Amino acid sequence: MGLFSSKKKVEVSVSVTRVVENHLIKNTMLDSAVKAILYSHDIPKTNAGNLMNSIGAKANVAYLWAENNYHWGLPQSSIDPDISTNPAIAAVFNTLYGVGHTVSYYTYGDINPTHYAWRTLVASYAYNPATNRLGTLTTSKGTPVYLKNIVPVITQASYDYALANDVLYLYDVMGPPPNSGITVTNPTGNPGAVAIPYEVDPLAVTDSIRVEYEYLNGVPITETLTLTIPAANEGQETHQARVIGSNGVINYFSYITGTGTYPTLDSIDAFNTDEAGTFLPWVYFRYGFGNEARSAEAADAYDTAAATTRAFMKSFAAKGKATVPDDVDQYKDAVKYCKYFNLDFAAICKAINSNPEVEDVAQASLSFSVDLNATVAVEREYLFKYFSALFTTMSGGSEYGSVTQGYNRGVSSQLIRDKRTQTKFSFEGISRTLVTGVVAQVGKYYTFSRGSYAKQISATQYIRVTMSNPSMSYLVTGGGKAKWYTASGDNKALRIPVDRSILRLMGVVQKEELLARAMVIIFCTLVVVKTKWYEQKWFRIVLIIVAVVITILSIVFPPLTGLALVLWTVIYLVVYFIIMYVVMMVIQKAIEILIDALGLENTFFAIAIMVVVACVAIYMGDGETTTSMLSQITGAMLTAMPTMLSSSYQAAVADEMKELQDEMRDFSKIAEKQQEEMQAKREEYGNNRNLIDGLEFVKKSPQVIWGESPEFFYQRSVHNVNMSNVPYEAITNYVKVALTPPDIKMTLAKFNPPKPFEA
Repeated sequence: MGLFSSKKKVEVSVSVTRVVENHLIKNTMLDSAVKAILYSHDIPKTNAGNLMNSIGAKANVAYLWAENNYHWGLPQSSIDPDISTNPAIAAVFNTLYGVGHTVSYYTYGDINPTHYAWRTLVASYAYNPATNRLGTLTTSKGTPVYLKNIVPVITQASYDYALANDVLYLYDVMGPPPNSGITVTNPTGNPGAVAIPYEVDPLAVTDSIRVEYEYLNGVPITETLTLTIPAANEGQETHQARVIGSNGVINYFSYITGTGTYPTLDSIDAFNTDEAGTFLPWVYFRYGFGNEARSAEAADAYDTAAATTRAFMKSFAAKGKATVPDDVDQYKDAVKYCKYFNLDFAAICKAINSNPEVEDVAQASLSFSVDLNATVAVEREYLFKYFSALFTTMSGGSEYGSVTQGYNRGVSSQLIRDKRTQTKFSFEGISRTLVTGVVAQVGKYYTFSRGSYAKQISATQYIRVTMSNPSMSYLVTGGGKAKWYTASGDNKALRIPVDRSILRLMGVVQKEELLARAMVIIFCTLVVVKTKWYEQKWFRIVLIIVAVVITILSIVFPPLTGLALVLWTVIYLVVYFIIMYVVMMVIQKAIEILIDALGLENTFFAIAIMVVVACVAIYMGDGETTTSMLSQITGAMLTAMPTMLSSSYQAAVADEMKELQDEMRDFSKIAEKQQEEMQAKREEYGNNRNLIDGLEFVKKSPQVIWGESPEFFYQRSVHNVNMSNVPYEAITNYVKVALTPPDIKMTLAKFNPPKPFEA
């Protein structure tokens, strides 16, 4: 990348929106029982009928249909238990470095800057890790040259991105600290040295790696060289390892998956989308910046074609000679799958894609996943069972372990993908322990933290399963770009997919509630940010330096004439605009400081006084001053002052609005937490549902009593507003009412009872 080239940065983000909010989640069994009682229906039949239409039953039917029919296939899962233990890797290392080699570190993923530097120094500079000497430089300088330090230097934009996306760990130092080796000034080495994982340079245009080396030339001399990771290597899944061979030689191994040199390593990440899985399908409303409902036109055209034509196409498709158009299949399959959950695929597509801000949304898809910060009993139960099963799989069937004895062997991952996209759940270890203590009622579940859950199995013991440093990565694709977004910590996008094999271990009621809570739409945005060279910080500083130089020249050199005068006029104008730029920036900052210190209203009065003083100063000055550069700049300042004040005012208002929004967001979080605590209390006391919906008693049509007089109707519907008195009056008048024979009105009402409200 040249000095005056534009800089591009691909930024991705992921947000999650629940489809069914808490207040809309119902318990089918309880609701069915209440309605059956209210309307005198058979409770078992009503319950059975409603359960057949519950989301739990529909999800099972949808899965069975999608297993052999859904266009994009079922999401498949492959668990990668610490890939460094894979026999294929060991075989490659045995071939390269001999049987009995030792792996100091191993990582798989994005290229690590420090590892890249180690390998490059060995390959290109004859670096010897045992002596810490750079052989090539030693030869050229005629004296021993030692590695002093390796420091990745990243741009401000790279740092901001890594910080926002919780991926600063990508800069972690691999191997021993680069500044711990033997040097001229440190002949015994520095085993206690602390490595610098990265250094942020606000003026840098591209990321680089600074290699510092030291040699003796009368006095110790430190020099540097700069390494840059090739753009083609960035974002590639790469095997990286420090291997001590059987001969004791230290080696640095790097291999990009798929390059063909080591086919056995390429196959480690191979994935067969035809294999069966246990996850519900992903439905795409938007993909690759495109509206997935666009396939509706092709589907409509196919439907309107002659029946014979469709039969002809399908018959040929069965023989492998032709296929029904993909866009028809994928649209029809999406519509059908959504119908299982009473979702209108076309309507959702329209709502998403008609949004004026949708242009940055590369993907929008429906899936089922659970937030790691489980606060509801059914979510705690699912996560505990999910991670317990994962522990059993990865530990070879071990019943219990401990934090140190459980499965804890480096970074592992679970890759889940269909024929279109993929996600990756990663963690650094998993343990399942049997603990003496009480954290919940017997048979109930408890959340310690994100990734740590427990089940109370007796009055004195509970089982705890814990994930270390869990994270979820999403592959965002669009516009010819593909980039991973990683959610970790408190990020709401850190969610665990619903596994049907775990779901089947849960009860009908729990299954229904879990699926309702887990149904979400995942929005993935992808933006390519392009910054022109003249918009970058380094160019602004160059302008200031030029201004200083020109100002000095104006003092040193005498007045000139002719061509020199023309050149000086040009210089004058350049200086003028540069100073104007700097002054305006200073004034803008000063206005912002005034607003912060005095408030918006008082700032107006302060600036008004400043303007008046400036005007008086210009007016009172002599003629030479009023025509000087200072006077011109002052006049320009006064002209621009209203615009600058307006922009600062708007910025201040925007800041205040942001503060208000932050306060509203904090309040919403507090309110949500209070609601969750209320829900927890309801569950604790066995009252987690409103058994009777108040709307059940709202009549959609007026009650009709045959033979009723107008007076009685008025009394019943309008006048008698205090219903609390009715029970007492009924007791008082019981004998009188019981001995009163029926009249014509009561007889008509008996044979023509009012019809009950039907839901």
